[in-house]
Amino acid sequence: MNDFFTASTATFFYFLVAGSAIVYLILKFDKQNRKKLNKVLAQAQDVQPLYMKKAAEYKLQTLKMASNNKK
Repeated sequence: MNDFFTASTATFFYFLVAGSAIVYLILKFDKQNRKKLNKVLAQAQDVQPLYMKKAAEYKLQTLKMASNNKK
């Protein structure tokens, strides 16, 4: 029975417990971030993308300038 609790076995159980705790904390943190991200994505569902808006404004400005130059 004394051979069961050797230094290598104790080290194994130490890393098993420490690794399990680290995995638990990572999963808990991931769950919190996933909730925050889903909340932000739900709020941003109806927002037009910024680059698309700027590109549309630039195209309209260019078309207006071109139509003013032709007159």
